[in-house]
Amino acid sequence: MDNMWWWLTVQASVKRMLSQLDAIRLYFILLKSEDISKENEPLDNVIITLRDPLTLAYLEFFDYALGLMNDFNTTFQAEGPLIHIHKQKYEKLLATLAINFMEPSHVRECDSTTIDPHDDSNYISLRDVYPGPAAYETIQNLGKSKEMSVKLEYPSPLFNSRRR
Repeated sequence: MDNMWWWLTVQASVKRMLSQLDAIRLYFILLKSEDISKENEPLDNVIITLRDPLTLAYLEFFDYALGLMNDFNTTFQAEGPLIHIHKQKYEKLLATLAINFMEPSHVRECDSTTIDPHDDSNYISLRDVYPGPAAYETIQNLGKSKEMSVKLEYPSPLFNSRRR
């Protein structure tokens, strides 16, 4: 494979992690149990992350987002001139990404190339952001759990507090 396209394999890696997530969890837990006498903060952090129910949702979101990007980017591997297809796929990608976190009416009214992703006045609420089908289902199922409700309400300090 041409080195210029190596990043197209990242989605395959995420898919592989998703399919092997239970085995990966067990591997690190076993690794920790073999040497419990030593304090190993990095290993402990890996285990905590793998046990976190949101890790599955993050991986599912990455799979969804990478799938959108890969679908668009693979058109550049074609041999012939496809500028007309690139433009259509580019506009579709922008609209698809925007409608996941912006008001659908705003996305439909605008030309996809003029949508400003930094204009938070058109953001939807964090609870309504669409992270892809698998992550959406996982989050919905986690939301039914009382212990996860607070975590889902405020998932990360990385989110801008100005969002509605």
